[in-house]
Amino acid sequence: MNLVDRLLGINWREFNPFDVIKGCGEAYLADYFERGEDYKNVIKYRLKLCYSCELLTGTTCDPTKTIKHVTTGEDVKGCSCNVHCKGALKNYNCPAGKWLAVK
Repeated sequence: MNLVDRLLGINWREFNPFDVIKGCGEAYLADYFERGEDYKNVIKYRLKLCYSCELLTGTTCDPTKTIKHVTTGEDVKGCSCNVHCKGALKNYNCPAGKWLAVK
């Protein structure tokens, strides 16, 4: 699927580009070395799940694809995030429920 098709498939009412920018900014500005080994393992675990997910296109959770939520069974779309950014953030969940925010 080319970029134009992907952009046309996005539900723009649900898409907030500022969330994506904020998430990537927080991920890259956070001091990776001060997070501790336990949290680094959380990030590795999340990325392992993301890379095995049907929603993944490249490094993006593709908003044009759908999957069943692991707990509700409802169809959900990808969140359009860069999985490396979102996977590093404590306060965010996987749209398919495969991993949750860390409290």
